[in-house]
Amino acid sequence: MKNLFTLLVGMLIGVIVALLFAPERGEDLRMQLHERAGVDMQRLQRTWQQEMEQMSTQVAKMQGQVQDMQKQVADRMGKSPEVEQS
Repeated sequence: MKNLFTLLVGMLIGVIVALLFAPERGEDLRMQLHERAGVDMQRLQRTWQQEMEQMSTQVAKMQGQVQDMQKQVADRMGKSPEVEQS
């Protein structure tokens, strides 16, 4: 019984110390975390969009290069290129 009492007193002291030294109220902290998460999400979405645009540009460029190579190979072989469009 003494160990249980000691445990409960220790927990109570821990809670009191945590409340006294907490930088902000729980509600304020949750609000700040929510706002920060929103800002981070917007930044992530912008970065994602920029990267997708760059990748699209690179893919289009590479498709053009492949078509040019196909044409060059077909010209060398004396055939007309049969380019598949997707």
